[in-house]
Amino acid sequence: MIHAALRKADYISYRDCASKELIESDQPGFEGEVFPDLAFGLNFTPISKTTRRNKPLIGINPMPVYDYRYWNVRDDGQYHAYVAKLARLAERLISENYPVVFFPTMWRDDYVIIDILKEMDPKIRSKVEDSKLVNHCDEVSELTNLLQDIDIVVATRFHGTLLPLLVNTPVLGISYYRKNADLMNEFGQDDYHETLEECDVDRLYSKLMTLASNLQQTKADIFQKTKEYQDLTAKQWDRIIQLIT
Repeated sequence: MIHAALRKADYISYRDCASKELIESDQPGFEGEVFPDLAFGLNFTPISKTTRRNKPLIGINPMPVYDYRYWNVRDDGQYHAYVAKLARLAERLISENYPVVFFPTMWRDDYVIIDILKEMDPKIRSKVEDSKLVNHCDEVSELTNLLQDIDIVVATRFHGTLLPLLVNTPVLGISYYRKNADLMNEFGQDDYHETLEECDVDRLYSKLMTLASNLQQTKADIFQKTKEYQDLTAKQWDRIIQLIT
């Protein structure tokens, strides 16, 4: 099926070097260039933060990894361990007076947020109003506005990692697959991601604190790489338009 699709294609590109190497090693003769994910071409309206905070706002975007309601491979143990880690991380942050908000990037994430909230210590959870602890976005523009207001995003989804970078918000990534780690490494954020299986609450918290102390430099680094990727995305669209005109 892959061979047939490649054979019929007039244009081929890859989102990352690993994908290019995988396909071209298995399907020789189908060469393409590497360009960033098309989401880097998303237009958004820059906003200024309206709230002055004593501590950075931490946004958490969970994902139903190994959840039987979504994942192709069910593993209740892995899923519950993941939920427990995010619950403990949120408890620790709230206990130390960090503002925290959970947000989904697709509707299946809602189930995970509910499970995390149930897992949290009720006494700690009650310190934050439910309306402030969870933020649902119905439009892409609402999501990009929220991501700009958040100071650091803890993300597991690939696009939950990419979109904050697009709007220049630093990310602590939890990688369930190599594509998340690859993206963070491309942005020079090697120190700010953990694998899903090996991460623990102490390491996540420690990396969050390090990131919080280096926000301005991190944002400057992200901004430069994002501009490069936006230019490359525009270049690819120009090539495609030339093919069809």
